Amino acid sequence: MIAKGESVNPGMVVKYIIGKGSGLVRERAKLPTEIKEGEYDYNYYIDHQLIPAVSSIFSVLGYVEEDIFKESSQKGLGKFFRVE
Repeated sequence: MIAKGESVNPGMVVKYIIGKGSGLVRERAKLPTEIKEGEYDYNYYIDHQLIPAVSSIFSVLGYVEEDIFKESSQKGLGKFFRVE
C-alpha cells in the first residue's frame, strides 16, 4: 500500500480480497481497488469462510460437513430436519 502511495497507520484495518489464480493466498490478496468484478476467488470464500461457519451450525443438529457439502445435488432445508 505504501508503494502505491496510500497511507498506512498502526492499528488501521486493511481491506483485501482474494483473487483467482494459483499460489499462496497472501500472493493473491489484493486491495479492493485492484480487483475487477468476477476476478475474486469465490471458491476460497466458500471453502474457508462459509462452509466452516455453516458446518458448525449443522454439527449441533448432528450432521457432519461431508453429509452436507459433498453431494452434487442441491437440497432443500427440509432434507436436514428429521420428521418423527
